[in-house]
Amino acid sequence: MIPRMEFTLRFKKGKIVANNNIFEAEPQKRRKKMRLEGRLFVGSRLTEIKEVVTEDTDGPFSKQLEKALVLLCKEMDIPVPIWMKKNTKEFAAFHQTIFFSEQYPEKVRFDRFQIRMTE
Repeated sequence: MIPRMEFTLRFKKGKIVANNNIFEAEPQKRRKKMRLEGRLFVGSRLTEIKEVVTEDTDGPFSKQLEKALVLLCKEMDIPVPIWMKKNTKEFAAFHQTIFFSEQYPEKVRFDRFQIRMTE
């Protein structure tokens, strides 16, 4: 009779632990790029599209997103919108969200601004 063997893998502090043997995991030196695409609409007409790419691996995802959004708004020459709870829900579910003109502290030249994370 062959003895029953248990085999488990766990990931612990950058190392893979298997049956009390420790193997080094691949180093995560690869920089993650965040691509954020912005679209401006007036009515149902698309008026402008821009895309920004950031290579910031430091900090949480929310900080990377904030940095990319500010950069995109600066490139499109529009004010930074007020991020609401509905934007968080939409972005988490669909990797995109829409800002309406009411979400800006000043008057804007468009009706809505859509951002979408690509790749």
